[in-house]
Amino acid sequence: MPSRDVGTREFEIGKFVCPTTKALVPLMGRESLAFLHWPLTVEKCPGCGETHVLNLTDVQHPPLYGYE
Repeated sequence: MPSRDVGTREFEIGKFVCPTTKALVPLMGRESLAFLHWPLTVEKCPGCGETHVLNLTDVQHPPLYGYE
């Protein structure tokens, strides 16, 4: 059986307001928001290309464990 390299794909885990452009941009990641370590460093912002440091309160997201 051929081996497959199953990589983890990035998905949108939330959105944040870019401090430079003031636009709402997606926060992409490979793991759920519940498993990230804070503060989180965004190496390249999709809105402006700069580096930002985010706290959990800066991220807009759906409920971490689903809707009740």
